[in-house]
Amino acid sequence: MLLKPYHSVDLTQGQWVWSEKFDGVRAFWDGHDLLSRGGKVIHAPAWFLAALPPFAIDGELWSGRGQFAQTVSIVRQQQPDSRWRQIHYQIFEVPNQPGGLKQRLAKLRTFLQRHPVSFIHIIAQHPVNREQALQKAFHQVIQRGGEGLVVRRADLPYQTGRLATALKLKPFEEAECEVVGYRPGKGKYQGKVGSLICQMSNGQNVRLGSGLTDALRAHPPKIGTVVTFKFMGKTQQGHPRHPVFLRIRQDADLQGLKN
Repeated sequence: MLLKPYHSVDLTQGQWVWSEKFDGVRAFWDGHDLLSRGGKVIHAPAWFLAALPPFAIDGELWSGRGQFAQTVSIVRQQQPDSRWRQIHYQIFEVPNQPGGLKQRLAKLRTFLQRHPVSFIHIIAQHPVNREQALQKAFHQVIQRGGEGLVVRRADLPYQTGRLATALKLKPFEEAECEVVGYRPGKGKYQGKVGSLICQMSNGQNVRLGSGLTDALRAHPPKIGTVVTFKFMGKTQQGHPRHPVFLRIRQDADLQGLKN
């Protein structure tokens, strides 16, 4: 399941629910291996894998709000270390099970009642049928430091792909682009990268300077790396307005192990 950006929908049609969107590393457990969004094996500790159920679950490896970089640092290791004790597995789906979302999640809930696992959490799904209530929940989550909301139809059977019934509501729009070059830094960034020159899938170039840490300016993502950035709408010419670097895409970042 992949999320489309939220747009106003008729929340009175169907059983819509919202849940907090956790800013972690997407992880799909197929019953045997823990996989990244791109299908790469995530090298979790044996004790972590041994506690997972014998059926598929889908969610985010997460260590706290605003801790995405720390989570990636832990998860990307080919030799997992003790920091995995900080990781929570936030579950939003139990794939390939019959029924709606509530019935599918119930299979995991039953498993956890029989085999308690402290680091597995089923993400709360809250019914919503009014736009005003949804926006209120969104602002409350953002004020707590959350990333945004996921808004889904809970009455539908399990589906895959990018769905019109599974949406993400965030304060900024996001996009991805490929690093194709660099602009040199000036002043305090002399001798480092001033900004990344990136190309979007539509052929447009975008420069990403805001959001780069000193470490990334000294050791920037390699040419060909896919990165994620946020922006506030688009200009009349269709260019992203105020682009800010967010992260190396999870799948790209996890390559090496391995967004």
